[in-house]
Formats: sequence, structure tokens, C-alpha cells
Amino acid sequence: MFARFLLCISLLVSGLAFGREAGSQARWHWPKEGERVPALLLVTSERGVNSFFTREIERWVEAGYGVLAIDLFEGKIPKDEKEANRFRDGLSIENTAIILEAALAQTLRQPRIDPERIGLLSWGVGASHSLRWLRGQKSVRAAALVSANPMLESQELAKIRAKLFLAYPKNSGNAREIAAFESALKQSKISSEIKTYEAKTALFMDFSTPASFEASAAEKMRADVMGFLGRHAALKEYK
Repeated sequence: MFARFLLCISLLVSGLAFGREAGSQARWHWPKEGERVPALLLVTSERGVNSFFTREIERWVEAGYGVLAIDLFEGKIPKDEKEANRFRDGLSIENTAIILEAALAQTLRQPRIDPERIGLLSWGVGASHSLRWLRGQKSVRAAALVSANPMLESQELAKIRAKLFLAYPKNSGNAREIAAFESALKQSKISSEIKTYEAKTALFMDFSTPASFEASAAEKMRADVMGFLGRHAALKEYK
């Protein structure tokens, strides 16, 4: 399944492709050191592999994770918001689930990965689809989802075994939805937390879109996500 190996700066990268039709693009990025490292499934579906996503890969590799970067846009970069919306509308939950299943299977076969330490991070539509895919998953220990569409059925949420961190912009007009989602999460009795940040748009963390980027909120959220996944996926006390 490996397409190629190449050395990119300090990262060892291997290319993969999987999916039902055209397929998703996925690629491994490795830290220089570490024989049994935690894994992070890093899923993008908002702007493709832009400068923001590339920097996120670097951050997590620097933190010691083996990162499987998954591009649900299959290498396409939208030229504007209209095209980005069209790409997002074309993503089905079913195909995303197939992609994530293949990604997880690939992760579990990696000899450098500790199968007990697997996390997931995604934004927007990718986060929404990942939330639904996590139902019944046993191998993903923790997931951080930014601006995922709320899933209000507590009986469905109860099927999620991963610890959840959910982040939302505070001033985007969806306070009622978030409150209802928080209530459903409590009813489901799964391990979860929701945090809101002083931001107005779902893409407040993406510095590649200056019109929506809000630096203060993005910095705080990034620190919270890094801490959450460090505690629950990477298990910093593990060693």
C-alpha cells in the first residue's frame, strides 16, 4: 500500500492512498527519534493541505507523535470559499468512514506505533464525520474535534469509547446548539469536555485564512488540545 518513501527536511514521509472512489491522500510523518511512539490521525477537510495543516503536522511531529496526515480533499486546494463549500458538500459520511477505517488499520500495522496510544484531531466537516465514525471504535484513545456539528442522540454518543475534547467559537451564534450538545454528552455518560473560545468563526484557528483567523483564541485552543491529547492519547505518564 505504500506508494513511495522520501526524506523531507527532518521528517520521514511515506505516501498512501485509499478510499472508495478516487481515494483520499494520506501520508506518514515521523519524529526523528522513538521506537514506540503515539500516533495521531490528523484529518483535514476544510482547505486541503494548506500552510496551516502543514504547520500542524510539524507541531505534532515535534511533540513526538507519528502523524498520519489524511486529506479528505484528495490533494485538491479550493481557490475560494465557494469552492471549499462545494468540496465539503461532496464529502459523504460513508466514504469518510471507509477512509478512517483504512487509516486506523494502517496505523495498527506500523511497527513504530504503540497501538495503545492513538489519538485523532480534526476540524469542521472532518470533525463532524469523525465524531460519527468514532461510535464503537476501540483503538482510538482520545479525539479532539474542532467545530464539529453536534450529535444530540445520547444513545449514539454512548457508543463512543474515546475520550472527547470538543472546541467551538463562542460568538458564532450557536450557543443553544452547544448547550444542547453538552447536555446530550452528560446523558450519554461518556468521558468528554466542551470548551468555547472568544472567536466568531469555525475557522478561527486557521492562519492561512486571514479573514477568519483569531490568534488569541487559536493559541489558547491549540494549547488545550495539545494538553488533552498528551494526557489521554500520548499518555505522558505512560513512560
